[in-house]
Amino acid sequence: MSTATLLLSKAKFVTVSRKITLCRDPNDDKFLECAVAGKADFVVSADNDLLSLKVIEGIPIVSLPTFWRALQDQRSS
Repeated sequence: MSTATLLLSKAKFVTVSRKITLCRDPNDDKFLECAVAGKADFVVSADNDLLSLKVIEGIPIVSLPTFWRALQDQRSS
């Protein structure tokens, strides 16, 4: 199975129901809107404007290495 096929099989399409304006880069707010609308477990990013927020409505905003460690910790539990 290709990475694209795997991603599409796990993807959840969401409809954004409200505008969020929290990020210092307004172009990044769309990612926050999608995460909140989809009730994401994490926002994974390398973007410092997003990472500086740390959390959005209980959803952690983390780097890829932090996310990877969290996944490994969940597997170990």
